[in-house]
Amino acid sequence: METKSLKPLALAFAAGGIWDTAAGMMYIFLIGTGRAIDNPPVDPFYAIFTGSFFLCFAYLQILSSMDIKRYLLNVGCLVSGRLFYVGLLCGFMLFVPGFPSTFWFTGIIDGVLTVLYILFALRAGLSLKQLFIPGPQYHQQGRITAGAAGSDSAPTLHQPVIPNATQWSKKSPS
Repeated sequence: METKSLKPLALAFAAGGIWDTAAGMMYIFLIGTGRAIDNPPVDPFYAIFTGSFFLCFAYLQILSSMDIKRYLLNVGCLVSGRLFYVGLLCGFMLFVPGFPSTFWFTGIIDGVLTVLYILFALRAGLSLKQLFIPGPQYHQQGRITAGAAGSDSAPTLHQPVIPNATQWSKKSPS
């Protein structure tokens, strides 16, 4: 894959992970009925449950940013998720009477992160297809496989595994 620098994309993805860590901590400790932020009302169990997912997303983003070329699919998944969230949030704030605007700033942050992911991916020469449907070239990166058929060589990187058919057809002595 010929691309320009993926460093801006990796940095934006890591920043998204840091933001999701902060959001996860807010959901776990501050958001919920009877807590510092209780509008819209949500049972503390669901707030903690949601916070745990934010921490999972944060972990995924921060670690993926360290080898962004290999984990482009994670970028595509987060683009989809953030777009869904921003659309859902805007829809509720605009069309549901009485829905509080408590989380408007999260929509802005997630919207900006999504735009940055797409912008930096396109500037690096990636296609949207590469973000959402990884090709076979991504499946072999860094995989250690056994030696070639019929050889006793040690495992190497990117050497295909081709079983020796004669090994399967030999019967053991009886």
